[in-house]
Amino acid sequence: VMGDKVLLHPTLSPVLGLAGLFVVGRVFSYVFTLGTIGRELVALVLGSTLIGLLLWQGLLLALIVRFWRARLR
Repeated sequence: VMGDKVLLHPTLSPVLGLAGLFVVGRVFSYVFTLGTIGRELVALVLGSTLIGLLLWQGLLLALIVRFWRARLR
């Protein structure tokens, strides 16, 4: 598994998703003016998305480390 680049795409996709999330957030901050409740809802959605992406990235990195360690044995 480690010789092939099978895990490269799933490992990089959360990073690309996070970068896209920040870019979209900056663009829409100039387009839309939200009230207090709207900002809190957007912050809730973006925060939960960020936490989910970070957990997914951590899981993938842990799997890569386990595959790498298994290959060395």
